Amino acid sequence: SPGPLFALETGGTAIGEFPFPESGTVIIGSEESGISPDAVKAVTGIVSIPLYGIKGSINVGVAFGILSYCWVNSIRERGKL
Repeated sequence: SPGPLFALETGGTAIGEFPFPESGTVIIGSEESGISPDAVKAVTGIVSIPLYGIKGSINVGVAFGILSYCWVNSIRERGKL
């Protein structure tokens, strides 16, 4: 099983508070338009990286790196890795 489906998108739960699953699938949209409305309806949760300053987005590759680091750390903290 691929586990829960969640998205990295604006307007969701802050990444430091998001309850990452032990396994799952993440949808990541484009830097400008994000994920599609249909994808938003399909996910079980949305995780967001808080942004400070005037920029409204960050590079999608950098965003995925941040998400991956936080996801692995959350699993490690639960003693599952």
